[in-house]
Amino acid sequence: MKREKERRVETKNIPLIIIIILLFLSVLCFLSPCPAFAADKRSTFGENMFTVFFIDSREGWAVGAGGTIYHSLDGGLKWEKQDIKTQLPLFSVSFCNPQVGWVVGKSGVIYHTLNGGKTWKEQTNPNNKHLFTVKAISPEKCWAAGDWGTIIYTSDGGKTWVDRSYAQDVIFYSIDFQGEDKGWMAGEFGTVLHTRDGGRNWSLQQTGMEIGSEATLFGISFASKQCGVIVGLRNTILRTDDSGRTWQKAITRAEGQNEEIRSLYKVKLKGNFGVAVGEGGRITVTYDCGKTWSPIPILSDARLAWFSGVDIPANHKAFIIGRSSLALISEDNQIKMMGSLPTLSSY
Repeated sequence: MKREKERRVETKNIPLIIIIILLFLSVLCFLSPCPAFAADKRSTFGENMFTVFFIDSREGWAVGAGGTIYHSLDGGLKWEKQDIKTQLPLFSVSFCNPQVGWVVGKSGVIYHTLNGGKTWKEQTNPNNKHLFTVKAISPEKCWAAGDWGTIIYTSDGGKTWVDRSYAQDVIFYSIDFQGEDKGWMAGEFGTVLHTRDGGRNWSLQQTGMEIGSEATLFGISFASKQCGVIVGLRNTILRTDDSGRTWQKAITRAEGQNEEIRSLYKVKLKGNFGVAVGEGGRITVTYDCGKTWSPIPILSDARLAWFSGVDIPANHKAFIIGRSSLALISEDNQIKMMGSLPTLSSY
């Protein structure tokens, strides 16, 4: 879509997810004290958190406001803060193995580690646009994307980043790959891009949504090269079982006729199990690779929260992060809040 006027963070109202989560709330804790935690402080976050990533069932990282990055070696029971030497909000983190990973954030900041986050080194970005998503493919290859249609790529471990930006003015929020060749990217205006050749070429996929509408897509996740899910504004959940050649609306089980329609910000699939999270403390789960989704009831105190990150370190177990909190979904579908919110009941 040809840009008709300057419309960036400073000059245009951008989608709710950036205002609420990625930019405005990144300074909320600076302006006023964040809620205190009832749990052990070593096990919880005091900052607004945006993304969580586990490389296996025990080791994971989480990033958020104020240059915050945490590391866990015990499946998320305890977290240690890592030093990354920036105060800019960090929006996304991805590792290709326990040692090599990247984080990205506001103003196009990129940091890279070769030792599991013991030390982080800043890398040079070919532009300074906000980066909202990153996907590490191998120790040499990594993709990142964000504002102004920005797409960048490295094939040498980040020594050089090449600008592969999209021709249209679209904000990209999420990237996922299955292997080195097949990848997908989702974002503003209902845009979904797909590559079958490792990113040499990206093609626009048709989702059935009107391209150019305000139907922003915030999260994308594939369980295999065929089965994937996209989530977005107004409880949008789309799924595919043919690598995105066709997309269908998933079946969502409403909590009640008066239940408010809430946006979903992130989704993660692992096998047939999946979790999507979003505004108003919304959490919904699937056990059939995204065909049907069942919401977990939201207690009144949780409706003021938002969740912006989710990963599945083990079968039927997911970590969820967002506004000053961390949650664990256990195998018996119980939600244990490890932050400032009360325990949510099972559905």
